[in-house]
Amino acid sequence: MSTPALRVSCPVCELSLAAPAALLGTGRAVLVCPKCDHRWPPPASAHAERRPLRCSNHAERPASWVCDECEGAWCEDCDDAERSQTVGDLRLSTCCLARRLPVARVEVARPFWEDLPAVLLWPLRSAGLPMLLVFWAGSFIPLVGWLLLLILAAYLQHVLRTSARGAPHLPPYPDLDDPVQDVVYPLGRLFAVTVALWFPWWFAQVFFEAPKVVGVILALPAVLLWPFAVTAASVGRSLRVLTDLPLLASVLSRIRVDYVAALGLLLALAAPVALLEMGSKSVVLALLASLLRYYALFTGFHVLGRMVLQTRHLVEWEV
Repeated sequence: MSTPALRVSCPVCELSLAAPAALLGTGRAVLVCPKCDHRWPPPASAHAERRPLRCSNHAERPASWVCDECEGAWCEDCDDAERSQTVGDLRLSTCCLARRLPVARVEVARPFWEDLPAVLLWPLRSAGLPMLLVFWAGSFIPLVGWLLLLILAAYLQHVLRTSARGAPHLPPYPDLDDPVQDVVYPLGRLFAVTVALWFPWWFAQVFFEAPKVVGVILALPAVLLWPFAVTAASVGRSLRVLTDLPLLASVLSRIRVDYVAALGLLLALAAPVALLEMGSKSVVLALLASLLRYYALFTGFHVLGRMVLQTRHLVEWEV
Protein backbone atom coordinates (compact mmCIF):
# COMPACT_ATOMS: atom_id res chain seq x y z
CA MET A 1 0.00 0.00 0.00
CA SER A 2 1.53 3.31 -1.05
CA THR A 3 1.39 6.62 0.73
CA PRO A 4 1.98 10.09 -0.74
CA ALA A 5 5.53 11.31 -0.15
CA LEU A 6 7.69 14.27 -0.99
CA ARG A 7 11.17 14.38 -2.43
CA VAL A 8 13.16 16.91 -0.43
CA SER A 9 16.79 17.76 0.32
CA CYS A 10 18.22 18.78 3.68
CA PRO A 11 19.23 22.47 3.51
CA VAL A 12 22.35 21.79 5.58
CA CYS A 13 23.88 18.48 4.45
CA GLU A 14 21.96 18.34 1.11
CA LEU A 15 20.94 14.73 1.71
CA SER A 16 18.09 13.64 -0.61
CA LEU A 17 15.15 12.37 1.42
CA ALA A 18 11.61 11.03 1.18
CA ALA A 19 9.03 12.59 3.50
CA PRO A 20 5.47 11.47 4.34
CA ALA A 21 3.21 14.06 2.75
CA ALA A 22 0.18 12.88 4.74
CA LEU A 23 1.77 13.97 8.00
CA LEU A 24 3.01 17.24 6.53
CA GLY A 25 -0.54 18.06 5.56
CA THR A 26 -1.63 18.08 9.21
CA GLY A 27 0.04 21.48 9.79
CA ARG A 28 2.69 22.55 12.34
CA ALA A 29 5.00 19.85 10.99
CA VAL A 30 8.73 20.10 10.35
CA LEU A 31 11.15 17.72 8.68
CA VAL A 32 14.12 16.28 10.58
CA CYS A 33 17.18 15.10 8.67
CA PRO A 34 18.28 11.63 9.86
CA LYS A 35 21.91 12.48 9.05
CA CYS A 36 22.56 15.91 10.61
CA ASP A 37 19.38 16.31 12.74
CA HIS A 38 18.62 19.66 11.12
CA ARG A 39 14.96 20.75 11.34
CA TRP A 40 13.29 22.84 8.66
CA PRO A 41 9.78 23.60 7.37
CA PRO A 42 8.62 21.55 4.37
CA PRO A 43 8.79 23.41 1.07
CA ALA A 44 5.62 25.05 -0.17
CA SER A 45 6.07 23.44 -3.58
CA ALA A 46 7.77 20.04 -3.65
CA HIS A 47 7.65 17.13 -6.10
CA ALA A 48 5.04 14.76 -4.68
CA GLU A 49 4.80 11.09 -5.61
CA ARG A 50 2.99 8.11 -4.22
CA ARG A 51 5.57 6.17 -2.25
CA PRO A 52 5.27 3.48 0.42
CA LEU A 53 6.60 4.82 3.70
CA ARG A 54 5.84 1.55 5.49
CA CYS A 55 8.15 -1.42 5.20
CA SER A 56 7.28 -3.66 2.22
CA ASN A 57 7.92 -6.77 4.32
CA HIS A 58 6.56 -5.52 7.66
CA ALA A 59 3.53 -3.30 7.14
CA GLU A 60 3.41 -2.36 10.80
CA ARG A 61 6.92 -0.85 10.72
CA PRO A 62 7.93 2.54 9.29
CA ALA A 63 10.31 2.47 6.36
CA SER A 64 13.85 3.76 6.84
CA TRP A 65 14.75 3.72 3.14
CA VAL A 66 12.74 4.16 -0.05
CA CYS A 67 13.82 3.11 -3.55
CA ASP A 68 13.99 6.08 -5.89
CA GLU A 69 12.84 3.91 -8.81
CA CYS A 70 10.05 1.58 -7.64
CA GLU A 71 7.73 1.09 -4.66
CA GLY A 72 10.29 -0.80 -2.58
CA ALA A 73 10.76 0.33 1.01
CA TRP A 74 12.56 -1.22 3.97
CA CYS A 75 12.73 -0.94 7.70
CA GLU A 76 16.03 -1.19 9.60
CA ASP A 77 15.68 -4.97 10.02
CA CYS A 78 15.26 -5.46 6.26
CA ASP A 79 18.23 -3.29 5.35
CA ASP A 80 20.62 -5.82 3.81
CA ALA A 81 23.95 -4.00 3.85
CA GLU A 82 25.83 -7.01 2.43
CA ARG A 83 23.66 -7.27 -0.70
CA SER A 84 23.35 -3.57 -1.40
CA GLN A 85 25.81 -2.02 -3.84
CA THR A 86 27.47 1.37 -3.62
CA VAL A 87 28.60 3.95 -6.15
CA GLY A 88 31.01 6.24 -4.37
CA ASP A 89 29.23 7.28 -1.18
CA LEU A 90 25.81 6.43 -2.65
CA ARG A 91 24.16 3.17 -1.60
CA LEU A 92 21.83 1.58 -4.13
CA SER A 93 18.60 -0.29 -3.55
CA THR A 94 18.71 -4.09 -3.85
CA CYS A 95 15.56 -4.18 -5.99
CA CYS A 96 16.37 -1.74 -8.81
CA LEU A 97 19.97 -0.71 -8.15
CA ALA A 98 18.61 2.82 -7.93
CA ARG A 99 19.29 5.57 -5.45
CA ARG A 100 18.02 4.88 -1.94
CA LEU A 101 16.29 7.78 -0.24
CA PRO A 102 16.42 7.90 3.57
CA VAL A 103 13.03 8.76 5.10
CA ALA A 104 12.97 12.07 6.95
CA ARG A 105 11.36 12.13 10.36
CA VAL A 106 8.40 14.42 10.86
CA GLU A 107 7.77 16.32 14.09
CA VAL A 108 4.38 17.91 14.73
CA ALA A 109 4.10 20.44 17.56
CA ARG A 110 0.89 21.12 19.47
CA PRO A 111 -0.02 24.78 20.06
CA PHE A 112 0.79 25.79 23.62
CA TRP A 113 -2.81 26.88 24.24
CA GLU A 114 -3.90 23.27 23.79
CA ASP A 115 -1.42 22.33 26.53
CA LEU A 116 -2.13 25.25 28.85
CA PRO A 117 -2.17 23.33 32.19
CA ALA A 118 1.17 21.71 31.32
CA VAL A 119 2.57 25.08 30.24
CA LEU A 120 1.57 26.73 33.51
CA LEU A 121 3.04 23.87 35.56
CA TRP A 122 6.20 23.62 33.45
CA PRO A 123 8.44 25.79 35.71
CA LEU A 124 7.44 23.73 38.76
CA ARG A 125 8.44 20.34 37.37
CA SER A 126 11.60 18.41 38.19
CA ALA A 127 14.20 20.80 39.62
CA GLY A 128 12.26 23.83 38.43
CA LEU A 129 10.66 24.77 41.74
CA PRO A 130 13.92 24.67 43.78
CA MET A 131 15.68 26.73 41.08
CA LEU A 132 12.86 29.26 41.05
CA LEU A 133 12.99 29.54 44.85
CA VAL A 134 16.78 29.98 44.83
CA PHE A 135 16.60 32.89 42.41
CA TRP A 136 13.70 34.42 44.34
CA ALA A 137 15.26 34.05 47.81
CA GLY A 138 18.66 35.21 46.55
CA SER A 139 17.13 38.43 45.24
CA PHE A 140 16.77 39.65 48.85
CA ILE A 141 20.49 39.31 49.63
CA PRO A 142 22.45 42.55 49.08
CA LEU A 143 24.85 42.45 46.13
CA VAL A 144 24.17 38.73 45.62
CA GLY A 145 20.69 39.66 44.44
CA TRP A 146 22.11 41.85 41.67
CA LEU A 147 24.53 39.13 40.58
CA LEU A 148 21.73 36.55 40.50
CA LEU A 149 19.59 38.94 38.48
CA LEU A 150 22.28 39.13 35.79
CA ILE A 151 22.68 35.35 35.81
CA LEU A 152 18.89 34.94 35.60
CA ALA A 153 18.69 37.24 32.56
CA ALA A 154 21.18 35.02 30.74
CA TYR A 155 19.56 31.80 31.99
CA LEU A 156 16.10 32.80 30.77
CA GLN A 157 17.42 32.92 27.21
CA HIS A 158 18.70 29.37 27.73
CA VAL A 159 15.18 28.44 28.92
CA LEU A 160 13.73 29.93 25.73
CA ARG A 161 16.10 27.98 23.46
CA THR A 162 15.58 24.64 25.22
CA SER A 163 11.80 25.15 25.21
CA ALA A 164 12.04 25.77 21.46
CA ARG A 165 13.57 22.28 21.19
CA GLY A 166 10.71 20.73 23.21
CA ALA A 167 12.40 20.35 26.62
CA PRO A 168 9.96 18.74 29.12
CA HIS A 169 11.13 20.82 32.11
CA LEU A 170 13.46 23.62 33.15
CA PRO A 171 16.99 22.95 31.92
CA PRO A 172 19.99 22.92 34.24
CA TYR A 173 22.09 26.05 34.16
CA PRO A 174 24.81 25.80 31.46
CA ASP A 175 28.32 25.02 32.61
CA LEU A 176 30.16 28.28 33.16
CA ASP A 177 33.29 27.01 31.44
CA ASP A 178 32.90 29.93 29.05
CA PRO A 179 31.36 32.87 30.97
CA VAL A 180 31.54 35.05 27.88
CA GLN A 181 29.30 32.73 25.84
CA ASP A 182 27.06 31.69 28.76
CA VAL A 183 26.55 35.06 30.46
CA VAL A 184 28.16 38.07 28.77
CA TYR A 185 26.83 37.56 25.24
CA PRO A 186 23.24 36.75 26.35
CA LEU A 187 23.26 39.84 28.60
CA GLY A 188 24.60 41.93 25.75
CA ARG A 189 21.85 40.77 23.39
CA LEU A 190 19.14 41.40 25.98
CA PHE A 191 20.55 44.87 26.77
CA ALA A 192 20.83 45.81 23.08
CA VAL A 193 17.26 44.73 22.29
CA THR A 194 15.87 46.56 25.33
CA VAL A 195 17.76 49.78 24.63
CA ALA A 196 16.87 49.77 20.93
CA LEU A 197 13.14 49.39 21.59
CA TRP A 198 12.81 51.59 24.67
CA PHE A 199 15.21 54.39 23.73
CA PRO A 200 12.59 56.59 21.94
CA TRP A 201 10.32 56.46 25.01
CA TRP A 202 13.19 57.17 27.42
CA PHE A 203 14.55 60.02 25.27
CA ALA A 204 11.15 61.71 25.06
CA GLN A 205 10.56 61.39 28.80
CA VAL A 206 14.01 62.61 29.92
CA PHE A 207 14.73 65.41 27.47
CA PHE A 208 11.29 66.63 26.45
CA GLU A 209 9.08 65.66 29.41
CA ALA A 210 6.58 64.35 26.91
CA PRO A 211 2.88 64.23 27.89
CA LYS A 212 1.51 60.92 29.06
CA VAL A 213 -0.31 60.34 25.78
CA VAL A 214 2.95 60.67 23.83
CA GLY A 215 4.68 58.40 26.35
CA VAL A 216 2.04 55.72 25.88
CA ILE A 217 2.28 55.98 22.08
CA LEU A 218 6.06 55.59 22.22
CA ALA A 219 5.95 52.78 24.79
CA LEU A 220 3.32 50.68 22.98
CA PRO A 221 5.59 49.45 20.14
CA ALA A 222 8.27 48.54 22.69
CA VAL A 223 5.79 46.56 24.80
CA LEU A 224 4.40 44.73 21.77
CA LEU A 225 7.71 44.02 20.01
CA TRP A 226 10.08 43.35 22.94
CA PRO A 227 9.05 39.67 23.43
CA PHE A 228 9.49 38.92 19.73
CA ALA A 229 12.82 40.76 19.50
CA VAL A 230 14.16 38.93 22.56
CA THR A 231 12.95 35.61 21.10
CA ALA A 232 14.62 36.19 17.74
CA ALA A 233 17.86 37.41 19.34
CA SER A 234 17.97 34.49 21.80
CA VAL A 235 17.17 31.75 19.29
CA GLY A 236 19.42 33.11 16.54
CA ARG A 237 22.05 34.34 19.03
CA SER A 238 22.43 37.51 16.98
CA LEU A 239 21.03 41.03 16.74
CA ARG A 240 19.99 40.74 13.10
CA VAL A 241 16.39 41.31 14.14
CA LEU A 242 17.31 44.91 15.04
CA THR A 243 18.90 45.70 11.68
CA ASP A 244 16.78 43.77 9.18
CA LEU A 245 13.35 45.37 9.48
CA PRO A 246 11.89 43.68 6.34
CA LEU A 247 12.82 40.29 7.83
CA LEU A 248 11.23 41.26 11.15
CA ALA A 249 7.99 42.30 9.42
CA SER A 250 7.96 39.14 7.30
CA VAL A 251 8.40 36.78 10.26
CA LEU A 252 5.84 38.62 12.36
CA SER A 253 3.26 38.44 9.58
CA ARG A 254 3.74 34.65 9.30
CA ILE A 255 3.48 33.91 13.03
CA ARG A 256 1.00 36.67 13.95
CA VAL A 257 -1.66 34.31 15.37
CA ASP A 258 0.83 32.43 17.55
CA TYR A 259 2.57 35.63 18.64
CA VAL A 260 -0.65 37.37 19.61
CA ALA A 261 -1.62 34.30 21.67
CA ALA A 262 1.80 34.28 23.36
CA LEU A 263 1.63 38.01 24.02
CA GLY A 264 -1.82 37.63 25.55
CA LEU A 265 -0.59 34.91 27.92
CA LEU A 266 2.42 37.03 28.90
CA LEU A 267 0.11 39.91 29.79
CA ALA A 268 -2.13 37.53 31.75
CA LEU A 269 0.90 36.33 33.72
CA ALA A 270 1.99 39.89 34.47
CA ALA A 271 -1.46 41.13 35.55
CA PRO A 272 -1.60 39.43 39.01
CA VAL A 273 1.89 40.72 39.81
CA ALA A 274 0.91 44.28 38.92
CA LEU A 275 -2.33 44.07 40.90
CA LEU A 276 -0.57 42.75 44.02
CA GLU A 277 2.11 45.43 43.82
CA MET A 278 -0.40 48.25 43.42
CA GLY A 279 -3.17 47.00 45.66
CA SER A 280 -1.57 46.63 49.08
CA LYS A 281 1.48 47.54 51.15
CA SER A 282 1.35 44.29 53.08
CA VAL A 283 4.73 42.58 53.42
CA VAL A 284 3.15 39.18 52.77
CA LEU A 285 1.51 40.36 49.56
CA ALA A 286 4.74 42.06 48.48
CA LEU A 287 6.63 38.77 48.94
CA LEU A 288 3.91 36.92 47.03
CA ALA A 289 4.10 39.47 44.21
CA SER A 290 7.87 39.04 44.07
CA LEU A 291 7.56 35.24 43.88
CA LEU A 292 4.88 35.47 41.20
CA ARG A 293 7.15 37.79 39.21
CA TYR A 294 9.82 35.09 39.03
CA TYR A 295 7.21 32.47 38.15
CA ALA A 296 5.90 34.74 35.37
CA LEU A 297 9.43 35.20 33.99
CA PHE A 298 10.15 31.46 33.89
CA THR A 299 6.75 30.68 32.37
CA GLY A 300 6.84 33.60 29.94
CA PHE A 301 10.18 32.62 28.42
CA HIS A 302 8.95 29.03 28.17
CA VAL A 303 5.87 30.25 26.30
CA LEU A 304 8.07 32.18 23.85
CA GLY A 305 10.10 29.00 23.32
CA ARG A 306 6.92 27.03 22.70
CA MET A 307 5.88 29.66 20.19
CA VAL A 308 9.11 29.00 18.29
CA LEU A 309 8.54 25.23 18.53
CA GLN A 310 5.04 25.41 17.08
CA THR A 311 5.90 27.84 14.25
CA ARG A 312 8.87 25.94 12.78
CA HIS A 313 6.63 25.00 9.84
CA LEU A 314 6.38 28.70 9.04
CA VAL A 315 9.83 30.02 9.94
CA GLU A 316 13.21 28.31 9.76
CA TRP A 317 14.27 29.31 13.27
CA GLU A 318 17.95 28.76 14.02
CA VAL A 319 17.31 26.46 16.99
